[in-house]
Amino acid sequence: IVNEKIDLTTLDTIITNSVIWTNNLDSLKNITTKLKNMNLYDFEFDNYSNQFKYILKDYTKQILFSASIALLILLFCTICIISSLINYIETHKKEFAIHIFSDANKSDFVIRTIIQISIPIFLALIIITFVYKLSIVTLFIFIFSILIILIASSFPLITIRKISISGLLRRSE
Repeated sequence: IVNEKIDLTTLDTIITNSVIWTNNLDSLKNITTKLKNMNLYDFEFDNYSNQFKYILKDYTKQILFSASIALLILLFCTICIISSLINYIETHKKEFAIHIFSDANKSDFVIRTIIQISIPIFLALIIITFVYKLSIVTLFIFIFSILIILIASSFPLITIRKISISGLLRRSE
């Protein structure tokens, strides 16, 4: 804040380190001319539009790097979820056989598998909605989460469909 109590060196520092944002270069020329006429300062204004291009390029690289790391982590987690569910199906075949003999369908196992994947993802979506409120970002994350649920549940569902009743009744070795 500039007031009467500021000494001349502080004022000089404020003025010489100022940044003026404008789309009108004529206004900068007017300021320079007035200051020269008043014998106060001899200013030169630098155009930083080229520097902003480099900054934007650097930020774009950082965002792409962060996004690629996030996608690698997401891919790793999705593979872990898929392998965990397939392992769960393999270890609980006898339980599935009992359910089938108790009048359950394979569609019941499909629903159970989708619910196992969906609950943690929907809990995360609730937290994201509280943090970011309803916005385009949350809508995008919601759609992306549904895609992840479909991808992650597809391989276990294929495994469930391949299970035959005779395979369920066989003894595990």
